[in-house]
Amino acid sequence: MSYCCEFIRRFKTICTVLLCIIITKLSDFQPFAYAGGLYDSQTDLVRFGERDYDAYSGRWMAKDPIGFRSKSTNIYLYTISDPINWIDPIGLSELVYDRSSGQLEIWPDNGMGPPQIFPAGNNAINPTGDPLTPESYGPAPNGTYPMGDIIETGLDENSSFGTAFIPIILPANACGEQRTGIGLHAGRANRGGVNHPTRGCIRTNEAALRALRHDPPSRITIRE
Repeated sequence: MSYCCEFIRRFKTICTVLLCIIITKLSDFQPFAYAGGLYDSQTDLVRFGERDYDAYSGRWMAKDPIGFRSKSTNIYLYTISDPINWIDPIGLSELVYDRSSGQLEIWPDNGMGPPQIFPAGNNAINPTGDPLTPESYGPAPNGTYPMGDIIETGLDENSSFGTAFIPIILPANACGEQRTGIGLHAGRANRGGVNHPTRGCIRTNEAALRALRHDPPSRITIRE
């Protein structure tokens, strides 16, 4: 009987010690790190399957698998090395321009909100011009369209286009003609800003362009 009691006492002691070790080292048994990656305590890297992330430098340790198709020239970058204040600049944000509210919404690629919202206008010099006819100078057409790469103009905020221009790729009309030169830009900050007339482009402000440099858009929806 005494042998059994001693065995039980020692067994309880061992279990207590093991439990203390488990509680003390509990963090080692929690592998999930920021954004759901798997933390590797041996390398201090966070594994995301395709590549590893270094939280100390704020950068990926391997190239972006989609290369320059992300519209970023830095294929190691993650959130401008500042994940507290920025989102992952993978170039898949989507825009919504709402005419009635005069607002441009920038939605991140995962569709989760709330979006960033900026003032915008589409005050075309020929309001009745056909939206799909070349050189009509009419407003941009309603619908959803792909967008091209950001083009830096080298100009200032008071110029006709502002500091950047992002093309909106419109379809051909019934005659097979395609209207080009339509896009999103800023400019004329000293002459009415977003309300200053354009030849059909959507005009926003420089704050919106700065946001889009961090997360370039893939398409835009234009609605009433």
